[in-house]
Order: sequence, then C-alpha cells, then structure tokens
Amino acid sequence: MLSAKHFRINFIGWHFQGFPQGERSTSRKKARLLIEGEWPGMDSKQKGRWLAARAVLESFVDGRWMTVKSRPKSRAEFAILCPHADEIWEIRDVNPRPSLRILGSFATKDVFVALDPYERSQLGAKGSVEWANAIQDYKQQWDRLFNERRPMTGSFPDDYLSYARYLD
Repeated sequence: MLSAKHFRINFIGWHFQGFPQGERSTSRKKARLLIEGEWPGMDSKQKGRWLAARAVLESFVDGRWMTVKSRPKSRAEFAILCPHADEIWEIRDVNPRPSLRILGSFATKDVFVALDPYERSQLGAKGSVEWANAIQDYKQQWDRLFNERRPMTGSFPDDYLSYARYLD
C-alpha cells in the first residue's frame, strides 16, 4: 500500500509541481472546517456526517481502493460530472442521507484539488439552477487559482486514480 505522501488533498494551498501557490478562499476554508467537524453552529448529526466524509477523503489519501461511478444512482465514492470535458469530479459520501459532495478536479494522477463542499440537498435536482450555479462557481474558483492551467484529462477512471474500481 502506498503511503499518504503519494497522495494529496489540500484545501488551503497547492504545493505540487507546476501549479501556483493559491490564495486562501472562503470555500476552501469552509471545506476544511466542515471535514474537521469545526464549522460554527454544527450540530452533532452534521458533525458526524462531515467526519464520515473525511473518512472517504482519508481513504483516498491513504491509497486505498476507491469506487468510481459507472451508472446513475450509484453509491460510488468518486464520480465525474457531465459534461466530462469540464473535468469536474465529486467525492461523495452517500450514506446516510443527506449525502455529501465535495467538488474538485485532478491536477495530476492521484492529486485531487477539492474546492467546494455541499450537502446534496443544497444542489437541487440534476440540471437545476443550484447545480448550474455550483458548477459556475467552481469553474471561477479554478480559474482564479490556476489561470490558464486546466485540470488533467484522461481515460476514465484509470488515468486519474491508481486504485480505482467501478462500483456498479
């Protein structure tokens, strides 16, 4: 098994070769506080849910096998959003409801840049205004952080994750 030094999830700054040092953003600060269970006003149920999402992130960081969505209504931990050409992924904790989503993209293989955390209920139905706003906000954050640098592209899913398997 690979150690955590081979994988990175970083909400605060980007310290990997070829990417600029990012400024701190409210969204990344919120993501960090949520997965640490320290967001102000969290009740015990919310704290437990976000700590469960943190366990999904830690599984990725520890180099464990991650499940990838291959069909609708999947319970996989990773999913690429449509259109695939945007290269926007979500890390998902789907049990119990409400499910949690952290939007991000891969900078390079096994390096996931996580930017936006959501409870699934905040995003509305697929194709909703809420989803469109979340995607637009994500793209603006990525552009602000990385200018012209685009997320990596690849063949789904093996080019992105060393330890990926389809759940469905």
